[in-house]
Order: sequence, then structure tokens, then C-alpha cells
Amino acid sequence: MQDATSLRNIQTCARTEEPGPLAGGGPALDTHQPGDLEIQESRFLSQQDWGPQRTSEEMKRLQNVCVRLRKALSNTQADNLALGEKLRNLPSYLYEKLKEEMQAGRRK
Repeated sequence: MQDATSLRNIQTCARTEEPGPLAGGGPALDTHQPGDLEIQESRFLSQQDWGPQRTSEEMKRLQNVCVRLRKALSNTQADNLALGEKLRNLPSYLYEKLKEEMQAGRRK
């Protein structure tokens, strides 16, 4: 299921022209005429055409990268929540510390 979703995402990206150096200034890929498909494919294929096996390996590698990034994002979000809680409690914490120090100073 993930491979199918990833493949659809790649196909969508291939059909959508982004402005920039790779866009080539030509028409978007989904507006092709008969016979243009080979020309459009050649824009994305180099002398080192990956083929199905290498494409599959690259998709797996990219999926692993995505999993690592999701885990890192999740950890960062958890850290941010903990930090936010500490920041919300900071005024109370500082007030209590200051009160304790003032009481300790009065005892001396």
C-alpha cells in the first residue's frame, strides 16, 4: 500500500511542473501530445536509467528516511511539550524559590 501511495506521489510530482531550474520552461507533463511521452520521459532519464529494481530500492530508502524524520519530529514535539510545561510553571517555580530564599535570609 505504501509503495502504491509513494508511486502515486512520484507520478503526481512528475506531472506537476515546478518553477525552477529543472522545470525547463516547457509545458507541464500532463498536457502531452501523442509521441511526446518519450521526449518527456527522456527529460527525466539520464544515461544511468535506474530501472525498476533501482527505483524500488530508492523508494525504500526514501521511505526509511521519512520514517526517521517522523520519529525525529515526534521526539521534537514531545520535547517541545515538556519545555512548554516547564515554561508555564516557571513563574510559580521562581516565586517559590524567591520566597524560600527570603525566608532563609530572615532566619540568619
